[in-house]
This record gives sequence, structure tokens and C-alpha cells, in this order.
Amino acid sequence: MTMYPMPMPEIPAEFADMIDANPEGFADAMAAGTEAMGAAMANGASPEDAFEAMGDIMGPMMEDMGVSPEAFDAMGDMMGAGIGGAMHMAPGDASPADMGAIMQDGLDYMMPEGVDCPPAIMEAMGDMGSVMGDSGMSCHDVGAAMMGDPGSATYLLPVDGDGNAVVEAGQPETCPAEAVQPPPADGACATSAPDMMPPEGGYDHAPTGDMVLSEPYVMDYGDAEAGSDTSAYDGMAGGTGGMAGGTGGAGGTGAGGGGTGGMAGGTGGAGGTGAGGGGTGGMAGGTGGAGGTGAGGGGTGGMAGGTGGMSALGDAMSSGTEGEGGFAEGGAGEATDAAISEAMDSATDQGGGATDSGTEGEGGFAEGGAGEANDESSSDDGSSAAG
Repeated sequence: MTMYPMPMPEIPAEFADMIDANPEGFADAMAAGTEAMGAAMANGASPEDAFEAMGDIMGPMMEDMGVSPEAFDAMGDMMGAGIGGAMHMAPGDASPADMGAIMQDGLDYMMPEGVDCPPAIMEAMGDMGSVMGDSGMSCHDVGAAMMGDPGSATYLLPVDGDGNAVVEAGQPETCPAEAVQPPPADGACATSAPDMMPPEGGYDHAPTGDMVLSEPYVMDYGDAEAGSDTSAYDGMAGGTGGMAGGTGGAGGTGAGGGGTGGMAGGTGGAGGTGAGGGGTGGMAGGTGGAGGTGAGGGGTGGMAGGTGGMSALGDAMSSGTEGEGGFAEGGAGEATDAAISEAMDSATDQGGGATDSGTEGEGGFAEGGAGEANDESSSDDGSSAAG
């Protein structure tokens, strides 16, 4: 038996449209990430490091489909905030199938009103939850790894006046009624995991008293401000200079704004001013022009160019420091490195072409690529908790 935070975060319509336009591609990225997560757990990783391994595989695949690193991190934070609360309130002995159903109902709650989640994505969510359970994670492990600290923006459960957690793991009745909601009446829990549904008559919930309820979750794009202004989504769908890229002109100002031509590249012009702004030609490279002014701005040629290359995938999904011409050095420890190596061939087959190594040149990735950078990073040791 479990409950979900109320209100649940809502996926931006622009992102939902991207998923709907290519559900198989997004499902493939999720499957590859799930495989990496399971492999990391099999190699002795912590749940936090296993989630990091999943992000290391999914991130570049998502970027190939037009999802900027900033948007990918923001989506991960949002999903963790909503679903993490439900995992926290579920019984500690919830089965892998139960965990899969919790994942599916959480996504269902987060879809924009009137929008159905594509079946391929829903199936991938169920598989992800099941693999979590099969790999040895409990739902409380998952909840702790997904949510932020009590009182943070990604912790959607009430806290006391000092900012301490008050909702006990596996006890949804310790959460005030106005802060939670049951799984959807016709959702995955109701149909395939009935033990996750509330008891008949509901719970005898704790009174709110002096508890502080969380604020409605707002998707954070870093330097870009989400809201009615669509510039928050320039990094996902891209206008001129966005991730999808136009041709000519200056880079976009949204999160992940590339240089002229955006992600698809191009020549000439200055880099974007948004977070992750690439050099001229955007993330897929190009020639000439100045580097972007945003966080992680590459040198001429874009994504991995200059020093530092592609910026880390954010607090939830990357660790270490940026390396020369490639991915971030460090990594999540030996178990994570092993998981990433094991899953890399599968990820590449499913569209993870952004991780191929290459040589510096017009329109391509800068020298170093994933192969060389990953070789360097595998020799380092470090870890970073998933957001």
C-alpha cells in the first residue's frame, strides 16, 4: 500500500510532445539505462551509483534526440521527486512487480492533462522498476536515492518546523491527507499490483498540525526560467540556434542553446548564451566563431571541443571534473565504470552514437570523444549521489 505526493509534478507539454514523436527512441534509451543500472548493482554499486550509471548511458542517447543535458537533468529531478515519495511510502518488502507498477502510475500522474503516455514508454517504466527490485534495491532504497533532502525542492513530503522528515518509510498514514493521493483508480497498481492500493476506507492520516507542506514542484532548467515564456524550452526543441538548430544567426538563449545552427551544427556566428551553450556550430560542431558564454560552453567545434568538452550531466547524473575534450573524469567508482562498459555496446546499437570516439574535424565531434575520455575516467575513482 502506498500513496503519491499531492500535487504531483507535471511534465511540460513540449517534452511530452517530444516523447510522443519518438516513443521507441526514448524507450530504447530507458532500456539501455536500465541495463546499465542493473549491471552496476550486480557489480556491487550502491543504488545512488547505479542511478548514476543509468544516467551516463541515457544522457547522451537523449541528447541525440534533442534533449539538452539541462533538460535531461531537470526531468530526472522531477521524476525522482514525484515517484521517490511513493517508493518511500510503499511497504519495504514491495515486490519488483509492485515497484514497476509504482513507476508506471507515477509517470501517469505526471503526464499533462488529457495526454496519454505511449505504451512503449509505460512498458519501459515498468521494466525499470522491476529491474530495481530484481537487482536488490528495496523501494525505500529507491525512494532515498530519488528524492532530495527533506525540505529541498525535490522532497515533496511534509517536514516539521525545523525541516526534518515526518513521513515514516512504509507508513503513508503518517502523511497528512491533504499532501497525498492514492494510485490512480484504473492504473497499474490497481490492475497488476493491488497490494499497493490503500485499504478499504482509506488511512487514518496524521493531522497537519505544525507540519510544513511542500510547494508545488517547478521544473528547474538552471539559468532558464520555466513558465509561460517558451524560452525555457529552447534547449529542447530549439529555435534558431537551439538544440534542433536552424541555420545562420546567433545561438539561442535557452538552456542548452547551441552556436549558430544549434545541435546540427553549421558555420560562423557566436555561441549561445544559455547554460551549456556550445561553440560555433553548436553541439555537433561546425567551424569558426567564438565559444558560447553559458556553462559548459565548448570551444570551436562544439560538444567536446576545447577543454572540458560536454559539461557534466548535473548533480543527479554525473560526477568528477571535466576532462580534456570529452566526458567528465571521475565516474561513480569501479562498479559504475564496469556497468557503463558492459552496457555501452548495447546503448550504441540503440542510438547512442554520441558516445563514439572520433577525431576533430568540421561537423564532427572534437578530438578525444567518448572512448579516450572514458578510458581516462575509468582510472579515477569517485562517486556522486543521484539527484
